[in-house]
Amino acid sequence: DVTVTTAELEQEFKRREEKARIEFVAVTPASVQSSVSSTPAEVEEYFKKNRAVYMAPEKRSFQYMVIDDAKLASRVQISRQEVERYYNENKDRFRVQDRVHATHILFKTTDKTPDEIKKIEAKAQDVLKQVRAGKDFAALAKANSEDTGSGQKGGDIGWVTRTQTLPEFEQKAFSMKPGEISDLVKTQVGFHIIKALEREQARLRPFEEVQPTIREELTKDRVEVEKSRLLDAARAAASRHVQNLEDAGREVGLPVSTVARMERGKPIPEVAVTPALGEALFSALKGTVVGPVQMAGKSMIAVVTEIVPTRQAELAEVTERAKNDCNLAKARDAAEARAKQLAERARALGDLKKAAKEFKLEAKTSELFTREGSIPGLGSAAIVREAFTAPSHSILGPVIAGSDRVAYQVVEHAPADMAQFAKQRTTIHDQLLGNQQNEAWEIFRQELRERLKRQGKIKIYQDRVDRFVAANRG
Repeated sequence: DVTVTTAELEQEFKRREEKARIEFVAVTPASVQSSVSSTPAEVEEYFKKNRAVYMAPEKRSFQYMVIDDAKLASRVQISRQEVERYYNENKDRFRVQDRVHATHILFKTTDKTPDEIKKIEAKAQDVLKQVRAGKDFAALAKANSEDTGSGQKGGDIGWVTRTQTLPEFEQKAFSMKPGEISDLVKTQVGFHIIKALEREQARLRPFEEVQPTIREELTKDRVEVEKSRLLDAARAAASRHVQNLEDAGREVGLPVSTVARMERGKPIPEVAVTPALGEALFSALKGTVVGPVQMAGKSMIAVVTEIVPTRQAELAEVTERAKNDCNLAKARDAAEARAKQLAERARALGDLKKAAKEFKLEAKTSELFTREGSIPGLGSAAIVREAFTAPSHSILGPVIAGSDRVAYQVVEHAPADMAQFAKQRTTIHDQLLGNQQNEAWEIFRQELRERLKRQGKIKIYQDRVDRFVAANRG
């Protein structure tokens, strides 16, 4: 039977809740990097030891054709007669309904008692007085309107046509002149203060007014038709001339460009490389047609002509990277050595701050923290776990905190607040019990396995296990 005693619960509570405070000094690789340099021989040696890290990425060569919407549009000619014919055949598109551009302030009354509604109406009347006194309508709407859609836009609801708003709102809004402010208008949702901004009577927009829009639409339609035709022709030609896309380009009248041994994500002339394009180019087989791939205002058809697979890089290809990595490794070693010197000097002085000052480094003081907590500027408290067992004023380290090396001094210990034990008792009990049950089950499982092996009821084919592990390692 697995049980957890009160003594064990109290011990675990104390372990979790006791706190420590430290002073610490971080020695960063950056702080010593200026004094670090690597010779070509050192870089070569570092590269050889870490060669597996340096891989030359897959590269691809391809030829491609680009169809540019803007260039197609520049060649499209739309006559005035075509625009007029479209206008005359589609006049219903250009009829404007009776509409008003309005702004309002809403005071909601839904689900309110009669007494509450009276108070809301009194507030609305007060705001109306402020509007009539010349106060900024938009500012009052932002401060008072309960219409979440328009309130923060100064009450502006944009252009509305008949039947788009509540009947009482519509009746008032469509009877007002631009600039006019209504009295309180009561609808099923509340009280409104309405201001008319603009008004348009139902009308047919004249040809000259809509001619630019029609011309733009007709041009766009013509471009889409021509682009579709050209894409079909270009892909068909590319399929016939995968060995040399320039023959396909001459056939359809499109220029052909070449990219040699490009890495994924690198720029392509005339083209904005999108994730879709990169995926298409780097997933296609050699000699296959890619596309058309659509981008912003452009379409691309390509043929992959060469694939250079990922391989082990040569030093000449990654010299600068290897040099930087070598310098960083040396800087980390230098930071480690400097941190050790700092800690030794601090122990000799009995004072980390004084030692830090001699080394021209900054000492920081943490807040009180628990074992499971974190320390701003340092990270997890697990890095300095010895702070909880070492005597106060002990100087410890250096320890590793990311790429930094840290020396620290214990400032104080704060015992757990036993007044809080009762609140956490159940949680701690359940966690400890679960841990002990898991441990007991694991011990039982191991003992049972060993007993069954001795009885010959389990046979382990270790050679097969070893082969499986080796085949799946890494």
